[in-house]
Amino acid sequence: LANGGTAFVVEDHALPLVSVSVLVRTGSYLDPPDKLGLAALTGSQMRAGGSASLSAADFDEEAAFLAAQIGSSIGSTMGQVNLNCLTKDLEVAMDLFFDMLRYPRFEQPRLSLAKSQLLQSMERRNDSTRSIEGREWGRLMRGDEHFSTQPSTQLSLESITRDDLEAFHRRYFHPGNFIFAISGDVDSNKIVETLNTYLADWPVLSEIVPEVPSPVHEPLG
Repeated sequence: LANGGTAFVVEDHALPLVSVSVLVRTGSYLDPPDKLGLAALTGSQMRAGGSASLSAADFDEEAAFLAAQIGSSIGSTMGQVNLNCLTKDLEVAMDLFFDMLRYPRFEQPRLSLAKSQLLQSMERRNDSTRSIEGREWGRLMRGDEHFSTQPSTQLSLESITRDDLEAFHRRYFHPGNFIFAISGDVDSNKIVETLNTYLADWPVLSEIVPEVPSPVHEPLG
């Protein structure tokens, strides 16, 4: 891409469908110690919380009207934002997609609901032996100090604010941290031009994302 970013494009004209995926160099390993769960909430609320130009409800309605599937998430070591739509709606869907990608609204009622649901899930996390076994297995394999075995708590979740989500997004969501993967009924040259247009005035930050920490714990055996 014009800004030095990478886009992988595979043309497949068998069906009038387009799939757009953005892989983001971020993850829950970047959570501040006192705000565990921040990355995951940022990822989910990018999609759930609307965009700069549309409220959460209006964004849902626009996506439903286009029959476009738009999603966002942040896992342990990677973020991902996806779009699937009909070829005829690609231009409008891409406007919607990049509005969310660059200018998420993080609407407060949706954030409050998500935090409430996470707290309810936290209250039930010992109801299943499978859940307990999974947590304990991770702890035994990677130790108590590795980011992947640090559980979020009620205190850490309740401390996360909308401003925290905005700051996390601003820090890690920029073209320098993106890898695009596009497949379907597209013209490679045209879709690259489209991406360059959307990214033209989006600054690439110079801060380097830290490496994912390796486990230092040695399992007993």
